[in-house]
Amino acid sequence: MKLLTLITGEKLGRNELAELLSSLRENGITHLSFSAFAYEKELNEPGFMDEYLHLAASAGLSFSSAHGIWYHNNDLNWPDRDGRMATVKTQQRYLERAAEAGCRSFILHPGMIFRRYTESELWENLRGSIKELIPAAMANNIVIALENNIPGFLGSNCTELAQFIRSFDSEWVGASFDCGCANISGNAVENFMQLKDLAVTAVLHDNNGTANQHLMPGAGVINWQALMNEINTAPRLMHCETDFTGSHELQKVLEGVEICRRLPGITF
Repeated sequence: MKLLTLITGEKLGRNELAELLSSLRENGITHLSFSAFAYEKELNEPGFMDEYLHLAASAGLSFSSAHGIWYHNNDLNWPDRDGRMATVKTQQRYLERAAEAGCRSFILHPGMIFRRYTESELWENLRGSIKELIPAAMANNIVIALENNIPGFLGSNCTELAQFIRSFDSEWVGASFDCGCANISGNAVENFMQLKDLAVTAVLHDNNGTANQHLMPGAGVINWQALMNEINTAPRLMHCETDFTGSHELQKVLEGVEICRRLPGITF
Protein backbone atom coordinates (compact mmCIF):
# COMPACT_ATOMS: atom_id res chain seq x y z
CA MET A 1 0.00 0.00 0.00
CA LYS A 2 1.43 3.38 -1.04
CA LEU A 3 2.48 5.55 1.90
CA LEU A 4 1.84 9.30 1.73
CA THR A 5 3.67 11.69 4.02
CA LEU A 6 1.70 14.45 5.73
CA ILE A 7 3.68 17.56 6.61
CA THR A 8 2.48 20.81 8.10
CA GLY A 9 4.08 24.15 7.41
CA GLU A 10 2.23 26.70 9.50
CA LYS A 11 5.21 27.06 11.84
CA LEU A 12 7.66 27.56 8.97
CA GLY A 13 8.68 30.52 6.86
CA ARG A 14 8.93 30.20 3.07
CA ASN A 15 12.64 29.33 3.05
CA GLU A 16 12.24 26.81 5.89
CA LEU A 17 9.32 25.16 4.09
CA ALA A 18 11.29 24.96 0.84
CA GLU A 19 14.23 23.41 2.73
CA LEU A 20 11.95 20.85 4.41
CA LEU A 21 10.37 19.82 1.10
CA SER A 22 13.74 19.46 -0.60
CA SER A 23 15.12 17.45 2.31
CA LEU A 24 12.15 15.08 2.17
CA ARG A 25 12.83 14.36 -1.49
CA GLU A 26 16.53 13.87 -0.82
CA ASN A 27 15.56 11.23 1.73
CA GLY A 28 13.49 9.28 -0.75
CA ILE A 29 9.99 10.65 -0.08
CA THR A 30 8.01 11.21 -3.28
CA HIS A 31 4.31 11.58 -2.42
CA LEU A 32 2.64 13.85 0.11
CA SER A 33 -0.76 14.30 1.69
CA PHE A 34 -1.87 17.92 1.49
CA SER A 35 -2.31 19.54 4.91
CA ALA A 36 -5.46 21.55 5.71
CA PHE A 37 -3.36 24.49 6.92
CA ALA A 38 -2.58 25.44 3.33
CA TYR A 39 -6.29 25.79 2.53
CA GLU A 40 -6.87 27.89 5.64
CA LYS A 41 -3.96 30.17 4.86
CA GLU A 42 -5.17 30.66 1.29
CA LEU A 43 -8.38 32.20 2.62
CA ASN A 44 -6.37 35.06 4.13
CA GLU A 45 -3.44 35.06 1.72
CA PRO A 46 -4.71 34.43 -1.84
CA GLY A 47 -1.95 32.85 -3.90
CA PHE A 48 -0.42 30.92 -1.02
CA MET A 49 -1.48 27.58 -2.47
CA ASP A 50 0.13 28.40 -5.80
CA GLU A 51 3.39 29.10 -3.98
CA TYR A 52 3.08 25.97 -1.82
CA LEU A 53 2.42 23.74 -4.82
CA HIS A 54 5.29 25.36 -6.71
CA LEU A 55 7.69 24.67 -3.84
CA ALA A 56 6.62 21.03 -3.73
CA ALA A 57 6.89 20.59 -7.50
CA SER A 58 10.32 22.23 -7.50
CA ALA A 59 11.42 19.70 -4.90
CA GLY A 60 10.13 16.84 -7.07
CA LEU A 61 7.22 15.96 -4.78
CA SER A 62 3.67 14.98 -5.75
CA PHE A 63 0.36 14.98 -3.87
CA SER A 64 -2.12 12.10 -3.76
CA SER A 65 -4.52 13.04 -0.94
CA ALA A 66 -5.76 16.24 0.70
CA HIS A 67 -7.34 17.25 4.00
CA GLY A 68 -10.17 19.78 3.70
CA ILE A 69 -10.54 22.55 6.25
CA TRP A 70 -12.73 21.76 9.24
CA TYR A 71 -14.05 22.87 12.62
CA HIS A 72 -16.94 25.21 13.44
CA ASN A 73 -17.95 27.35 10.43
CA ASN A 74 -15.81 25.21 8.12
CA ASP A 75 -17.84 22.12 8.96
CA LEU A 76 -20.30 20.92 6.35
CA ASN A 77 -22.95 20.19 8.98
CA TRP A 78 -22.97 23.80 10.18
CA PRO A 79 -26.57 24.64 11.24
CA ASP A 80 -26.64 28.10 9.61
CA ARG A 81 -27.81 27.32 6.09
CA ASP A 82 -26.33 30.38 4.35
CA GLY A 83 -23.01 29.85 6.11
CA ARG A 84 -23.10 26.15 5.29
CA MET A 85 -23.66 26.81 1.59
CA ALA A 86 -20.75 29.28 1.61
CA THR A 87 -18.61 26.58 3.22
CA VAL A 88 -19.67 24.10 0.52
CA LYS A 89 -18.40 26.53 -2.12
CA THR A 90 -15.13 27.00 -0.25
CA GLN A 91 -14.60 23.26 0.09
CA GLN A 92 -15.48 22.75 -3.57
CA ARG A 93 -12.82 25.24 -4.69
CA TYR A 94 -10.19 23.37 -2.69
CA LEU A 95 -11.43 19.99 -3.81
CA GLU A 96 -10.88 21.18 -7.37
CA ARG A 97 -7.43 22.54 -6.54
CA ALA A 98 -6.52 19.30 -4.80
CA ALA A 99 -7.57 17.32 -7.86
CA GLU A 100 -5.51 19.61 -10.12
CA ALA A 101 -2.52 18.86 -7.88
CA GLY A 102 -3.00 15.12 -8.43
CA CYS A 103 -4.98 14.20 -5.32
CA ARG A 104 -7.43 11.33 -5.63
CA SER A 105 -8.95 11.53 -2.14
CA PHE A 106 -10.30 14.60 -0.32
CA ILE A 107 -10.71 14.07 3.43
CA LEU A 108 -13.55 15.82 5.24
CA HIS A 109 -14.66 15.58 8.87
CA PRO A 110 -18.40 15.06 9.46
CA GLY A 111 -18.28 18.02 11.87
CA MET A 112 -18.95 19.26 15.36
CA ILE A 113 -21.98 18.43 17.46
CA PHE A 114 -23.65 21.82 17.83
CA ARG A 115 -25.73 22.58 20.90
CA ARG A 116 -29.50 22.82 20.52
CA TYR A 117 -29.45 20.58 17.45
CA THR A 118 -30.03 16.85 17.32
CA GLU A 119 -27.45 14.58 15.72
CA SER A 120 -30.11 13.59 13.19
CA GLU A 121 -30.45 17.24 12.12
CA LEU A 122 -26.69 17.61 11.84
CA TRP A 123 -26.38 14.43 9.75
CA GLU A 124 -29.03 15.80 7.39
CA ASN A 125 -27.15 19.10 7.11
CA LEU A 126 -24.05 17.12 6.18
CA ARG A 127 -26.01 15.01 3.70
CA GLY A 128 -27.14 18.10 1.83
CA SER A 129 -23.59 19.46 1.69
CA ILE A 130 -22.10 16.23 0.40
CA LYS A 131 -24.79 16.02 -2.28
CA GLU A 132 -23.70 19.49 -3.43
CA LEU A 133 -20.08 18.33 -3.64
CA ILE A 134 -20.56 15.01 -5.43
CA PRO A 135 -20.82 16.53 -8.95
CA ALA A 136 -17.49 18.33 -8.40
CA ALA A 137 -15.90 15.12 -7.10
CA MET A 138 -17.13 13.23 -10.14
CA ALA A 139 -15.98 15.92 -12.58
CA ASN A 140 -12.52 16.02 -10.99
CA ASN A 141 -12.02 12.27 -10.39
CA ILE A 142 -11.52 12.65 -6.67
CA VAL A 143 -13.30 10.76 -3.88
CA ILE A 144 -14.82 12.58 -0.91
CA ALA A 145 -13.51 10.65 2.12
CA LEU A 146 -15.47 11.21 5.32
CA GLU A 147 -13.27 10.61 8.35
CA ASN A 148 -14.19 9.04 11.68
CA ASN A 149 -13.58 11.21 14.71
CA ILE A 150 -13.18 11.06 18.49
CA PRO A 151 -16.19 10.96 20.85
CA GLY A 152 -17.91 14.32 21.08
CA PHE A 153 -17.85 14.85 17.31
CA LEU A 154 -20.12 13.59 14.57
CA GLY A 155 -18.71 10.41 13.05
CA SER A 156 -17.09 8.93 16.15
CA ASN A 157 -19.34 5.88 15.81
CA CYS A 158 -17.89 4.01 12.82
CA THR A 159 -21.02 1.91 12.34
CA GLU A 160 -23.14 5.03 12.10
CA LEU A 161 -20.63 6.70 9.78
CA ALA A 162 -20.58 3.64 7.53
CA GLN A 163 -24.38 3.66 7.26
CA PHE A 164 -24.30 7.33 6.34
CA ILE A 165 -21.68 6.81 3.61
CA ARG A 166 -23.53 3.82 2.17
CA SER A 167 -26.72 5.85 1.93
CA PHE A 168 -25.21 7.83 -0.96
CA ASP A 169 -24.59 4.68 -2.99
CA SER A 170 -21.86 6.61 -4.83
CA GLU A 171 -18.33 5.71 -5.82
CA TRP A 172 -17.45 9.36 -5.15
CA VAL A 173 -18.16 9.11 -1.43
CA GLY A 174 -16.01 6.88 0.76
CA ALA A 175 -14.28 6.82 4.13
CA SER A 176 -10.99 7.99 5.52
CA PHE A 177 -10.07 5.74 8.43
CA ASP A 178 -8.26 7.57 11.22
CA CYS A 179 -6.56 4.87 13.28
CA GLY A 180 -5.99 7.08 16.30
CA CYS A 181 -9.55 8.36 16.52
CA ALA A 182 -10.85 4.81 16.09
CA ASN A 183 -8.64 3.67 18.95
CA ILE A 184 -10.17 6.26 21.28
CA SER A 185 -13.70 5.40 20.16
CA GLY A 186 -13.15 1.71 20.86
CA ASN A 187 -11.10 -1.07 19.34
CA ALA A 188 -9.28 0.19 16.23
CA VAL A 189 -9.44 -3.13 14.38
CA GLU A 190 -13.13 -3.65 15.10
CA ASN A 191 -13.89 -0.07 14.06
CA PHE A 192 -11.98 -0.51 10.82
CA MET A 193 -14.08 -3.55 9.98
CA GLN A 194 -17.16 -1.29 9.96
CA LEU A 195 -15.55 0.91 7.30
CA LYS A 196 -13.35 -1.62 5.50
CA ASP A 197 -15.36 -1.80 2.28
CA LEU A 198 -15.68 2.02 2.18
CA ALA A 199 -12.17 3.18 3.11
CA VAL A 200 -10.19 4.92 0.38
CA THR A 201 -7.38 6.10 2.66
CA ALA A 202 -6.12 5.30 6.16
CA VAL A 203 -4.40 7.82 8.45
CA LEU A 204 -1.77 6.03 10.51
CA HIS A 205 -1.01 7.12 14.07
CA ASP A 206 -1.17 5.64 17.56
CA ASN A 207 -2.20 6.65 21.09
CA ASN A 208 -2.86 5.33 24.59
CA GLY A 209 -6.56 4.80 23.92
CA THR A 210 -7.73 7.91 25.78
CA ALA A 211 -5.97 10.92 24.21
CA ASN A 212 -5.45 11.79 20.53
CA GLN A 213 -1.67 11.90 20.87
CA HIS A 214 -0.69 11.32 17.21
CA LEU A 215 2.08 8.94 18.20
CA MET A 216 4.01 6.79 15.76
CA PRO A 217 2.82 3.21 15.25
CA GLY A 218 4.00 1.02 18.12
CA ALA A 219 4.22 3.87 20.62
CA GLY A 220 0.61 3.33 21.75
CA VAL A 221 -1.72 0.40 22.22
CA ILE A 222 -3.06 -0.34 18.70
CA ASN A 223 -2.51 -3.89 17.44
CA TRP A 224 -0.77 -2.89 14.19
CA GLN A 225 -0.24 -6.41 12.86
CA ALA A 226 -3.96 -7.16 13.06
CA LEU A 227 -4.98 -3.72 11.79
CA MET A 228 -2.63 -3.75 8.79
CA ASN A 229 -3.80 -7.23 7.84
CA GLU A 230 -7.27 -5.73 7.38
CA ILE A 231 -6.12 -2.44 5.83
CA ASN A 232 -4.11 -4.28 3.18
CA THR A 233 -7.19 -6.20 2.03
CA ALA A 234 -9.61 -3.25 1.94
CA PRO A 235 -11.06 -3.24 -1.60
CA ARG A 236 -11.19 0.53 -2.23
CA LEU A 237 -8.09 1.66 -0.34
CA MET A 238 -5.79 3.80 -2.51
CA HIS A 239 -3.13 4.83 0.00
CA CYS A 240 -2.16 5.25 3.66
CA GLU A 241 -1.01 8.50 5.26
CA THR A 242 1.22 9.54 8.15
CA ASP A 243 0.01 12.09 10.71
CA PHE A 244 2.32 12.56 13.68
CA THR A 245 3.03 15.23 16.25
CA GLY A 246 6.01 17.22 14.96
CA SER A 247 5.09 16.86 11.30
CA HIS A 248 6.84 20.14 10.47
CA GLU A 249 10.18 18.78 11.74
CA LEU A 250 12.34 16.88 9.27
CA GLN A 251 13.76 14.29 11.67
CA LYS A 252 10.35 13.56 13.19
CA VAL A 253 8.84 13.10 9.74
CA LEU A 254 11.65 10.82 8.59
CA GLU A 255 11.49 8.77 11.80
CA GLY A 256 7.74 8.31 11.41
CA VAL A 257 8.01 7.36 7.75
CA GLU A 258 10.68 4.77 8.53
CA ILE A 259 8.50 3.21 11.25
CA CYS A 260 5.52 3.11 8.88
CA ARG A 261 7.62 1.51 6.15
CA ARG A 262 8.14 -1.46 8.44
CA LEU A 263 4.40 -2.04 8.76
CA PRO A 264 3.03 -5.02 6.78
CA GLY A 265 2.14 -4.17 3.20
CA ILE A 266 3.45 -0.59 3.13
CA THR A 267 5.32 0.54 0.01
CA PHE A 268 7.15 3.81 -0.60
